[in-house]
This record gives sequence, structure tokens and C-alpha cells, in this order.
Amino acid sequence: MAVDLTNAKYHDITSLSQITGETKVLVEGSLRSENVIKQVQELLKKAGFSQTINGTFNGTMTGYVKQFQAQLGLMNDGIVGKETLTILQNLIKQYDNPVITQNTAGLKYTNNNTPNADVKTLQQNLIDVGMNYQNLLKADGVYGQHTVKKVMHFQKIHSMTPIDGTAGANVNAKLTALLALKREDPVSFPYGHPLGVTPSSKKTTMAEKEAVARCLHGECRDDEAEMKAVLQVMFNRKGGMADYKEVVCKIGAFHAMSGMTMSFGNAAQPDRTTAMWK
Repeated sequence: MAVDLTNAKYHDITSLSQITGETKVLVEGSLRSENVIKQVQELLKKAGFSQTINGTFNGTMTGYVKQFQAQLGLMNDGIVGKETLTILQNLIKQYDNPVITQNTAGLKYTNNNTPNADVKTLQQNLIDVGMNYQNLLKADGVYGQHTVKKVMHFQKIHSMTPIDGTAGANVNAKLTALLALKREDPVSFPYGHPLGVTPSSKKTTMAEKEAVARCLHGECRDDEAEMKAVLQVMFNRKGGMADYKEVVCKIGAFHAMSGMTMSFGNAAQPDRTTAMWK
């Protein structure tokens, strides 16, 4: 994403609190903002990136910011605005304050490698709704770094607040609702199946899922408004969709739309997406 570096919003930032996403943001090439850039670099390093602490926002730092944004379901533009900074800070808060014993009211990051049954259930549920790009999340019962990131990604997709990586009642309720949808019959198609195939009685076939994923990827990339329009046509809907994400989940393409395409933009690969639906 090209930015106009003559704009004052990119320069002379002396405090993290100035980064609002409107009047001040950090980008590659930001000037006279070295101390704040160093603070963001420290956060990126704690988040697991090989970031050098030098106070210079260069191409390497842009790459790390984009990777972080992609992992957490943010627009991966390489710009450190308010949302990116807040979510990065919340992630590091989890890493800096690991719990020893899990509380079912809110599962959190831990450096205790003893498996926990509630954590294992959470991880499996996240995997089952498609939140496992690159197969990094394992249902091992340990609330480690990958689990925190996937919970935050899930919170972001479903507009939860705060996006803090804690799996509380709202996360579990949404997971339960999505899993229930996945067990239902596919949506009805009063004018015939949009892909020209006959849906299976209980579960959408891999071919159907892949076809829907490819349609979404090919037509929409990371354009959420475009996805809604395409899905309305595919589902023969004349009115708006109350929750189009859950409609997509119902036919098995949930991850293609909200876990993959929206987060990874043009890098999304439908064949990788459908591999999550084994």
C-alpha cells in the first residue's frame, strides 16, 4: 500500500498513545519517531519475530508487521495504526502474564506445559470451525502462543471486544453456535444449487466446499462487501443477510470466507483452505 510520506500523520510521533489510526500512524519511512518505533519493535520481537531494535521503520519491519496482521485477521497493510498496536499490546500482555492454573471462566496463555482438558476442547473446536491456517494449532491441551493468536483471530472475525486472547463465555458461545450450524443440513436452494450439483443430505461434500471457496476467492479476494454480494447471488437471497458468515459456515465454507480470504487477501489459496475441511 503506497503512502504519501509528505503527510505529517506519519512523522514526529513521540508516544504510543499518539497512534490513533486517524491523526497519527507509523509506516515504513516514518521520521523523527525513533523511540516509538523502538517500542513497537520490542513488541514485535516479543511476539516472535526476528526484529532488530534500531528505531528505523524499514522494509523488514513492514514485513513483520504484515505477518502479524495476517496472523491476527487484520488488514495486512504493514501500517501500525491503533487497531494493530492495541492487538499487538494485548498479545504481549498475555505473554508477559502467563497463568499457572486455568480458570474455566476465561482460559489464558500459560507456560505450564501440563495439558488441560478445557483447553484441549477449545483448541479442537477452533480447529473444527476452520481456525487452523498452516496447521499450527494442535489440540494438545496447552494454551500456548498459537492458541492465543487463534483466539484473538477468532475474536477479531466475530467483532468481539476486547480482542485480548482470553477464551471466555463469548468465545465459547460463538464456537458452540458455529459448530451447531456445521451439523445442520446445507442451506436450501429454491432455484437449484448455484454450483449445479446435488447437495448431500447432511454434510456438504469436499467438492462443494472447494467450489464455494474458489468462487469466493476468485471473485472477492479480501473485499468483504463483495463477498456479501456474491453470496446473496449464490444463495438466491433477495434481501440482506442477517449474519452472512454463519450462512457460509452452514455450507462448510466458513474458513474460506472469514478465516482465510479476509485475513490473507490475495495470498489466500483455496486448495489450502479446503485442506482444513478433512
